[in-house]
Amino acid sequence: MTSCPWNIYAEQLFPLGYGHPLWYPEPVGGREILIGDVGWFRTNGQFTPLFNVKSSREDPVNQQNGVPRGFTVFDSPGSRTVFTNPNAIMQRSLCSRTVQTREVEAELSAGSFAFQTTADCGALVLLEPPAESADIESKRHIVNYMRRHFDSWLDFVNGQEGMGLGLEEQDNVFVSGTMKTTHWGFAAFQGNGSERKEGRIIAQFTPYATASLSVSLANASMPRSHYRYGPHPAQEVSVPRNQCLFIHYYKMRRRRPLPKFAMRAAAGPHDLGIPMLRWRWPLTKM
Repeated sequence: MTSCPWNIYAEQLFPLGYGHPLWYPEPVGGREILIGDVGWFRTNGQFTPLFNVKSSREDPVNQQNGVPRGFTVFDSPGSRTVFTNPNAIMQRSLCSRTVQTREVEAELSAGSFAFQTTADCGALVLLEPPAESADIESKRHIVNYMRRHFDSWLDFVNGQEGMGLGLEEQDNVFVSGTMKTTHWGFAAFQGNGSERKEGRIIAQFTPYATASLSVSLANASMPRSHYRYGPHPAQEVSVPRNQCLFIHYYKMRRRRPLPKFAMRAAAGPHDLGIPMLRWRWPLTKM
């Protein structure tokens, strides 16, 4: 049975350690993913921010959906420190451990990559480097804040006076880190593991034209549902670095009759059969 491309993509790129791979990195409704976002993953793998706890209730990012009752800004000495790395990813391609790539040609506006694999699944991401990371490292402040406010978040997303989404507790996540670039292209594939698969990706990432991507596998075109690229269309010569490739996040799970536990999820959609959680409270490495 063929898996959804966003599940293949996330499962294959999770072990790289950059965070939860997003099949939809572009801003939703013009609103990019930000540190401090509280949101959820749709069934198609898209992360949807609901409100931002590092911004005031009057901030434009909180105007569309509003904020929970008793909302207070996440603002403590530790939470104000955001560690950034403007050169977190310098290479033009990342691929799952099952895939080997070779850059055939690289020009200012385009790059061509050959790849091969004998594994059943594989995934690649091409990007316009560098990609910039930003993270809040104050785990204790995040955990304490979530424990104080999590019940009001649930009322906001599920209550009759709220959004009525019907989410489970563990579906609500707090974004503590992002990895962003300007242009990107993804591909995810699944096939017979006994067959050697070879392919070629041609990507064009330029601020002067719409991004484009074409993928071929074993002399045949890959279904468009199994690759994406962006941003498109590029409307400005100077494209902002607002395309979020990976996120780190925390989520809460109650173990009744014990107190709530806040856990940091390293990556992976909710249905992946791989270890997702790196930290929990008390801070014990998993």
